[in-house]
Amino acid sequence: MIKLKEIVNKQLNDNEVLSLLPHDSLMFPLSLEVQTKIATKYAKLCVEKLLNSIEEPQKFVHPTSLSLISSNGNLRIGFVSTNFSKHPITTIMESLSSIYDYQ
Repeated sequence: MIKLKEIVNKQLNDNEVLSLLPHDSLMFPLSLEVQTKIATKYAKLCVEKLLNSIEEPQKFVHPTSLSLISSNGNLRIGFVSTNFSKHPITTIMESLSSIYDYQ
């Protein structure tokens, strides 16, 4: 446990990416101050990453007519996620998407 605390404190003091996510820090006997620092640093990194990935916020344009059935009679399905790149469900979704015909 001492080694974990040393690593976390080093990462918090340096400008390093945290190896312990905020929800994971709840499983360890860390002080409230350390858990708050972990959550704050993680939130700042998320906001920074988001701001770097978005050049200009885009407004969503609602479709005027919602057609769930395509011209060939197939049901149109969309997949939405905020974290397809890192989430374990990505593997399942990739295999599902290969089953469907995208015509």
